Amino acid sequence: MIFSIRLNGPWRRCRVVFASVITVVLICADPNRAYAGTYVMRSCNVPGERQAPVAPWKWVHIAGTYANDECGSGGGFGLNAGVMQRASTAALVLARPTEGPQSAIAIRRVRLWMIARLAGSGSALFVAMSSGNSKDTVAQDIFGPPGGDTLTAPFVSPTLLTDTALFYVVLSCSGSAPDGCTPASINPLEIRGAEVTLFEDVAPTGRIYGGKLLERGPQAGVRGVSYEVSDQESGVAQVSLLVGTTAVASQDFDSECPHSDFAACPRSRTGVLEFDTRRVPDGTYPFSLRVTDAAGNREVIQASDSIQIANGDSGRSLANGDGATANARLRASFAGGRNLTTTVPYDRATIIRGHLTNSLGTAIANATVEVTETPMLRQAGTRRRSVITRANGTFSYRIAGRVTSRSIRFQYRLTRESPDVAASRQLRLNVAAAGTLRVRLRGVRVVYNGTVLTRPIPARGKLVYVEGRAVGGSWTRFAVRRTNRSGSFSGRYRLRVHRPGVRLQFRIQIPSEQGYPYVHGTGRSVARIVR
Repeated sequence: MIFSIRLNGPWRRCRVVFASVITVVLICADPNRAYAGTYVMRSCNVPGERQAPVAPWKWVHIAGTYANDECGSGGGFGLNAGVMQRASTAALVLARPTEGPQSAIAIRRVRLWMIARLAGSGSALFVAMSSGNSKDTVAQDIFGPPGGDTLTAPFVSPTLLTDTALFYVVLSCSGSAPDGCTPASINPLEIRGAEVTLFEDVAPTGRIYGGKLLERGPQAGVRGVSYEVSDQESGVAQVSLLVGTTAVASQDFDSECPHSDFAACPRSRTGVLEFDTRRVPDGTYPFSLRVTDAAGNREVIQASDSIQIANGDSGRSLANGDGATANARLRASFAGGRNLTTTVPYDRATIIRGHLTNSLGTAIANATVEVTETPMLRQAGTRRRSVITRANGTFSYRIAGRVTSRSIRFQYRLTRESPDVAASRQLRLNVAAAGTLRVRLRGVRVVYNGTVLTRPIPARGKLVYVEGRAVGGSWTRFAVRRTNRSGSFSGRYRLRVHRPGVRLQFRIQIPSEQGYPYVHGTGRSVARIVR
């Protein structure tokens, strides 16, 4: 089926034509299924998140513009332009697959950390968004001349139509510009990061095909099953083994889910789930496999036969903590909020607070919770520690200042001897890059030098932006430097205008870079008076 979306508003002359196969899927209610539906996909450099490629964003451009992709070096993606003809457009397009399982995915909301540099001889340049499907479209102006900067406060689209298949950001030269549009900047439209909320409600699939738990007769000691699961839309996020209604073993794939494409996690998994049968009382139980996808949709695959657990005297309590039951809930977040991700200055210590409860919601006291810190630097080693829960089930964990960005994973096992993790929580600590700046001002001559404090420094040096402004004005970048191996940099600059008595401020920006274990940081400003 061929359909088109017309761009309304001041860019209504534009028309983008797409071909799509429309597939109707009938989903029936099933008591073993649970539907949630939403997850996120990130592209380029979303603040506080890992770097991601541009894909699946695409460019639709015309003569006078070309694609720009600097995501790998800590920049953004967008459109570079020379002279644009009047009534012409170029666009950045996000389109969900039109065929196959992922055609069931819908785009529901888009957050863009972007900047529009629209000043120039063509004052009729503007930026707008459009989204839609085969029947309806939603349009909204974002920037008009001379443009603006939303890198710190992202543009957030309205909630889009429930079956939105396309979203695009359009750079346009109005038909009212007789000589076309010539932006002052070669990079008039740049998106540093894009976070897209997607929706899908298709349940994952799976099967149990082997393992000791399938053997006939009484079961004792450690037993397990082999599984094969799949989710072709958002991907497989978690697999759990249920005895009765209690999850006794789980495999969580968060660390392997980049959330950088329509399939946020891998689409298929095979593996083995094992648990210590001494964790549940002797008796006969049904058992099943529960599969959860990245959107939170669940499918429970019930085994055809029940299992008989018979440990006898060997089933004595091996519980990890007072009040442990056959299931547990572990919560952990950075102090001062409920966030799983936070960004802190380089020299600030960080406190994480958590709470451990059993299946009844009662605190588990005196339990050992394992802690694994994994720095975002391949050469750095993993750090393993543990904390003990208090009488009310709470615990605290402190990370010292002057560390690199890292992930912190908390794990709890129902028995200290068990290889299975009963509950886990993973957090991400982003540490902002830090540095110093020294400035001497003599007339119109600016002499500066500084040091990047956050180590290690990349082999080719660390990129640094030097900025200045008159107090109360806008910051302007006037130099780009790369440090030496020890982190030092220096340079000179000549002021365009000599205004004695004016108070100027200077600072450095230290951007994120591939392989550098810190996020974007801003140095403390330095003030000088023009003599």
